[in-house]
Amino acid sequence: MTSASPSSSLRGYPSSASTASSPSLSPLLTASSSPAGSVPTHAAIQQAARLEQLVASATDLDQPLSYEFTRKLFLELNKQLKEEQKQQQAYQSLLASLEEGSKETLGEGTAESGDESSLERSVAETQRELEELVAEEYELQEELKQLEAKRAVTARQHALLQRESERLDDLERMHWQWYNQVEEENTRVLEQREAVRSAISCAADQLEHLRRTNVYNDAFLISQDGHFGTINGFRLGRLQTHAVDWNHINAAWGQAALLLVTMARKLRFKFERYRLLPMGSFTKVQRLDNGAVFDLHSSSDISSRLIWYRHFDSAMVGFLRCLYELAMHASSRDLHFKIPYPIEDDRVGGMSIRIGQGNDQAWTKALKYMLTDLKFLLAWLSKVIDTSPFEDDRVGGMSIHIGQGNDQPWTKALKYAHQPRSFFGLAWLGLAWLGLAWLGLAWLGLASPR
Repeated sequence: MTSASPSSSLRGYPSSASTASSPSLSPLLTASSSPAGSVPTHAAIQQAARLEQLVASATDLDQPLSYEFTRKLFLELNKQLKEEQKQQQAYQSLLASLEEGSKETLGEGTAESGDESSLERSVAETQRELEELVAEEYELQEELKQLEAKRAVTARQHALLQRESERLDDLERMHWQWYNQVEEENTRVLEQREAVRSAISCAADQLEHLRRTNVYNDAFLISQDGHFGTINGFRLGRLQTHAVDWNHINAAWGQAALLLVTMARKLRFKFERYRLLPMGSFTKVQRLDNGAVFDLHSSSDISSRLIWYRHFDSAMVGFLRCLYELAMHASSRDLHFKIPYPIEDDRVGGMSIRIGQGNDQAWTKALKYMLTDLKFLLAWLSKVIDTSPFEDDRVGGMSIHIGQGNDQPWTKALKYAHQPRSFFGLAWLGLAWLGLAWLGLAWLGLASPR
C-alpha cells in the first residue's frame, strides 16, 4: 500500500518509488555522491551514460548532459530517494502494526466466542465509520464551499470598503485644506479686527481728549504773574515797582472784553445797561440808555491822562457791570455757582476798579480779582454748556430760519451743518434738518392760498 507523492518526481523523471525498486540505480547514486573534482572511473562513466539515456528517454533533450549538471541531478535524486525510503519504512511499519492488531482482534474474538461473526461485525463497524467519515467529509466540503463563497463576498466588501476608505481619505484631505484656508482667513480677519479695535480705541481716546478740551481755555488763558493777573500773557495793572506798558494793559482789556462777549453769546444772554465793543487794544464800552461810548484803553501821555482817566474809569465800571450781570445769570441757572469775589457797583472783592483814585496797588488787586471771577465764570461755562457748534436753531452762530429775511446767514448755517465735528454734531445735524423740514412745511402751509 504505497502512494505517490507529488514531490517524488522531478521535471518528468520517474518517481523515486519506481526507482527504488531498480537495483541498478543505487550504485549510480552512490557513484554520484563522490566528491567533485575526482577523476571519474569507468563504472562512473557507464553510469553517467546510462543516466543520460534515462534522461533522454524521459525528456525531449537529445544532446548529452554536462558532468556538473549530471552530478547535481544525482544529488537531487539521491535526496528524493532517501525521502521515499523513509516514507516506505513508515508505511511498512504502519502496515505491520495494523496486521498485528487485526490478528490480536481476531485471536481475542476466537477465544471469547469462538465464532467469526465478531470479525464481520468489526468490519461492518469499520465500514459504517468509514461511511460516516465520508459523509462528514462531504459536509466539510460543503461547508468549505460556503466559506469560500463567504470569503468571495467578504473580499468584494473589503474592496468596496477600501474604495470608500480612499474616498473618505480624499474628503478628509480636502477638509483639512479647507480648514487651513478658513483658519488662515480667520487669523487675517482677527488681525484686521484687532487693528480696527486699536484704531477705534485711539479714536475714542482722541474723541475723549477733544471732549475734555475747552476751546475757550485755549483761546483765553487766564493766569497770574506775581501781583498781576494775566490773560493770554498780557498783564492787567500797574505798580510803582513794576511799570507795565499801556499797550499790554490795553491788549489785556481787549482780550477780557472779547471773552466776556463770547460767553454771553454762548449763553444767548444780552446785557441790560452796557454793550461791549471788543476791538483789540482799542476796545470800547457803550451805554444802552444814552448811547455814550467810553474807551476801554488809555495811554502814557501825561497831558491827556486826566481826561482819559474819566472815560477809562467809566469803561471799566461798565465792563464790571457786564461781568456782574452775566455772573447773576449763571447763578440763576446753577444755584451752586458763585463767583469768589463779589461785585458791588465799582468794587470787586472790596477793591475799587477806578484808576483815577491814584492807588495803583488797589487798582491792580481789583483787576486781579476781576480776572479771577472771569476765570470762574469760564470754568462754569465749560462744564455745563456743550461746546458743539450747534445751538438750538443755530449752527456756528447762524440761524437756519429762512423766514428772517437774510439769505446769507441761512446759507452759512447750511454750510456749517455739512461740517459736523463729532458724533454729537451729526445728531444735531439731523435735528437741524428735521427742524428745517418742519419749518419748510409750515411755511408752505402758511404761504398757500386759503
